[in-house]
Amino acid sequence: MIDRKHVQTRAPPNCGSDFFDYKDTHSIVLMAFDAHYRFSLVDIGAYGRESDGGIFKESEFGSRLIEGTLGLPPPATLQGTEILSPHTSVRDAAFPLHMNLMHPYPSSNRTLEQQIYNYHHSRVQRIIENVFGILVSRWRVFGHPINCSFTNTVHTVKACMALHKLLAHTDTADPWNSRYIPTTARHIIGGELPSLQEIYTRRCVKKARRIIRDSSHTSHGLFSLLPSGRRYRSIRTRTSQLHDSFFPQAIRLLNS
Repeated sequence: MIDRKHVQTRAPPNCGSDFFDYKDTHSIVLMAFDAHYRFSLVDIGAYGRESDGGIFKESEFGSRLIEGTLGLPPPATLQGTEILSPHTSVRDAAFPLHMNLMHPYPSSNRTLEQQIYNYHHSRVQRIIENVFGILVSRWRVFGHPINCSFTNTVHTVKACMALHKLLAHTDTADPWNSRYIPTTARHIIGGELPSLQEIYTRRCVKKARRIIRDSSHTSHGLFSLLPSGRRYRSIRTRTSQLHDSFFPQAIRLLNS
């Protein structure tokens, strides 16, 4: 997937309207290629006033793709069929049409098949849009104009790209403690996720231990150790309200 984001910055001296974009702000353009919530390829520093298609053609990735010198794998058959298809990237209609670039059908006079394709196209396109949202929410420097020179602004964006990719790889290596990429996003791209029972067990034990450490908690007295000091005393109750609550489950998990 290919898309771009305008990174707001202060206007460099004597720049005229080069960095003035359609949002009435000064910005540089971050163009990215991504499929797994990581930035595989980026182009940083284009003028904010330039169009998406123009930036793509002037970038090294875009120019080499159009010229056929990018080194993409040869066409392969689609899964479950004998149809030979080239490797393609998904992007919106602002980018040029190319053998290796797919964009949605125009909005007028679409058939049912074309509407279905546009639906699935937008579902794929949202991955690159989501990764920009994750980037902005995690790195607050993007929440306001970056008050640096043009060169330092580009370096700042590059640093955030590198840190984003590092943390995304860290989440992939340790799905139990995923903190950077939301689990919903990893589910979209087919990442390995723990089962619901594993998530419940981990969170239940974590909450119980937090209550045990806090002696001022109203439920702290429900967790009392047996004389052996290794297991917790089971809760005996005749009411289903307490029997079906969190506490008996937590004590059973702590003792297991």
